Amino acid sequence: GVFFAAMKASHLRIGAEGGLASESIRIGAAYCGMGLAFLVLVLPGYAFPYLYDDFDFLIRTLHFSPGVLLPDRGTVFYRPVSREAYFGLLQLLSPHSALLGHALNTFFLLMAVVLTARIGASALGARGGLLSGLFFAASGHLPVLVSWVSGCQDALAIFFTALALFLTIRGNHRLAIVAAGLGILSK
Repeated sequence: GVFFAAMKASHLRIGAEGGLASESIRIGAAYCGMGLAFLVLVLPGYAFPYLYDDFDFLIRTLHFSPGVLLPDRGTVFYRPVSREAYFGLLQLLSPHSALLGHALNTFFLLMAVVLTARIGASALGARGGLLSGLFFAASGHLPVLVSWVSGCQDALAIFFTALALFLTIRGNHRLAIVAAGLGILSK
């Protein structure tokens, strides 16, 4: 509803001459609607505390040192960005409340929604980009990734992968490789 209201608002006439709203205002309103729709879907997940794996990752970072970022024979999955670095930050700033984890997951996924729309716009035009962003924002799995702080593994991988694609389209291949590497080290 919010997205379509923003799209309808783009047809309103503004100014003394009654001209159409500028393209940037219409697109900005549509992006705001898309972001708002995403937030409405994920905000109920903020009620959850730390769950299951969250505690394991928080405990691992109780005594954080740069050495925990290196591969360990005892760890099946090597994910230093989303486990050690991310949960090290949470252990430092918010060890007793999952609120910061929910907020960070929301931020990374919201940026992925915007990047999806921008990538879609480069291939399909403005309307196609907004629809691709909206469809991604409404994906059923995104609220789970916000509700469960350990969803940061997927949220960061999605964000960095979308960023790598966006940077590639913009011709910034070196940063795209860095972003792709961070995505791989997140999941």
